[in-house]
Amino acid sequence: MKKIYTILAMACVVATANAQKAKISQAENALILGKIDQAQELIDAAIQNEKSSVMPMTYVIAAKVASKKAVNGDSIAFAKVGEYMAKAEELDATGDAKGKGIGKAKKDITKAYQVIYEDYANAGAKFWELKNFNFAYQSFMNAANAHSKFAEGYTEAMDSVLILNAGIAAMQTSSWDRCVTCFTKTFEMDYDGSLSIQRVVYAYQQMNDTINTEKALKAGFEKYPQEKNILLQLIQHYLNANKNNEALVYLNEAIERDGNNAQYYFARGCLNEKIEMENAIADYNKALSIDANHYSSLYNLAIVYFNKGQDFRAKASDTKDDKEYNEYMKQAAEALQVSKPYIEKAVNAATTTELKIDALKTMKTICYQVDPEDKDGKWTWANNELKNLQ
Repeated sequence: MKKIYTILAMACVVATANAQKAKISQAENALILGKIDQAQELIDAAIQNEKSSVMPMTYVIAAKVASKKAVNGDSIAFAKVGEYMAKAEELDATGDAKGKGIGKAKKDITKAYQVIYEDYANAGAKFWELKNFNFAYQSFMNAANAHSKFAEGYTEAMDSVLILNAGIAAMQTSSWDRCVTCFTKTFEMDYDGSLSIQRVVYAYQQMNDTINTEKALKAGFEKYPQEKNILLQLIQHYLNANKNNEALVYLNEAIERDGNNAQYYFARGCLNEKIEMENAIADYNKALSIDANHYSSLYNLAIVYFNKGQDFRAKASDTKDDKEYNEYMKQAAEALQVSKPYIEKAVNAATTTELKIDALKTMKTICYQVDPEDKDGKWTWANNELKNLQ
């Protein structure tokens, strides 16, 4: 009699387990039919049940249900998807109480990740259109994570577009730490060229993180030494921090790599203005020897000589010696005469209306200093040009 009782007890256990499996299947069928609330109710019951709560498939289906809810804007469900899939993987790796059934749900878990990937990839685009950038970010990142779980020979580079989109979505909400994470990954994957590291730099700048801004700029320069914007940003960073020697090191290295780049000489000229003015003048002229229409070098030379003229005039005002006064005024006139052709060329070299307006305003000031009576008509010409542009 005892033996019969044991057999009956075992049959009862099997029946109970089968009943729970049936509920899991019912939840999956409800999900397939789009009855998400019903699927949620069934799978919640399965999670609460002692028998089915240790079945990997319970959490696979729970994750699928959460995925459908997440892509419809359920913020709680976003977190649940990963939680459920992690639980399914954990149970599948350990098996039952006797250590049996290990790996039995692996195929179902892999297929679930593929479904979740597709859900999230589509949701990312949908939320972007709706301008719900927080959900767009989460969707793109979750899609990339799910893809890594089933794609054969997976590498992050396979999801470079998703990660880039996630970073751009994060920018829309000023989530700068998220931006750093995403754009650092795209930089490491060499996706979107130097723009990725420039986005990292921008994010760190918004966070006022000067240490990591410098590290990112240096990493960008090492990887893209020919990228002008990175170099100029690195130099500007050092200039802002009054680290002139560091800036000069990078400029000299850049010039060694590409000695025919007018922009590099111009940048070094800007730096040398803080160190040695004559070296700055030499650098600007070197830039012009490479590109005769280099606007910035023309403009800066005009300003350099204009300021020299002003300095000589100030010295003339301070002296009580007539001879010194006359000498200073002569030097002032000579400096201003040198300044004038540079600003005229800068006006012609301007590539945008804004730059041209700036050059014309400066030209008026210099022309008045050189020729207060406007005998050559240059001041009048500049003034008329300004009226036409403004």
